Amino acid sequence: VEYLSKRSKHLFFIGNPFHYCEDPRPQILLVKKGKTVYGKRLPSPKMPEIITYIRDLIVVLTLALTSKKRYTLFIGIDPLNALAGLILRKLGIARHYIIYDIDYTPTRFKNRILNTIYHNISRKCAINANWVWCISTRIAKIRKLQGVPNNKIIVVPTGIRKTQHRPLKEIDRHTMVFIGHVKESSGLQLAVEALPEIARKIPDIKLVIIGDGPYMKTIKEMIKEKRLEEWHAYWLAEQLLWLKKIGLDMDKVKVREHTKDELSHYSSSTFDIDYE
Repeated sequence: VEYLSKRSKHLFFIGNPFHYCEDPRPQILLVKKGKTVYGKRLPSPKMPEIITYIRDLIVVLTLALTSKKRYTLFIGIDPLNALAGLILRKLGIARHYIIYDIDYTPTRFKNRILNTIYHNISRKCAINANWVWCISTRIAKIRKLQGVPNNKIIVVPTGIRKTQHRPLKEIDRHTMVFIGHVKESSGLQLAVEALPEIARKIPDIKLVIIGDGPYMKTIKEMIKEKRLEEWHAYWLAEQLLWLKKIGLDMDKVKVREHTKDELSHYSSSTFDIDYE
């Protein structure tokens, strides 16, 4: 969004959470000339997986149609979101649309009928798209086998922000980071299992989880069972003691816990230490 907002006169972003995310509300952002002029989360309860996908399609189509604008380009991440782009192009709302393939699995759904429908939609959206962005060359090969013309396929790997790179000496080597889909096969539970033992040798060890998934509930239960939340409270107290030790007026120090709406998508608890 940040990259596109600086290169677009008008950017309309719609973020549809997966059905297993804690916050199921779709997010919308309206950016004009690089500045966010409107942002909101739409009310929505948690729904079964299939109903969530139907809701997502309805949300995108409704917002695009009611905006009363014509769009030069629609980018749909995942075939089901790209289906909205195909429909909007047929309606004349979007001039071009891109399907961005960030992953691929032959068995997207365990149900054979649903899996067949999904892959038929995926193939139709890819063949009819103006361009197909693939996160890897392997996915690009699959699209070629499905009949997508080679001149439509562009490999667009996950990018990095060079300006945000830190020198090695500034990296916190006591922080472990997991980024990805939180499922049992990802192995995140092994890191959580090992944390108490690691903490005995590295007391300020931290594990940051960036992502969500169907196994997240189990991971949180493991964290509570191993009393890892106590380490969070311990290091918050340690930070306050350090501030006092360096001479700050503690009457001016305020600890504020983030509300649910303020939390990053990877955080279950965040505190700010403010100084007046």
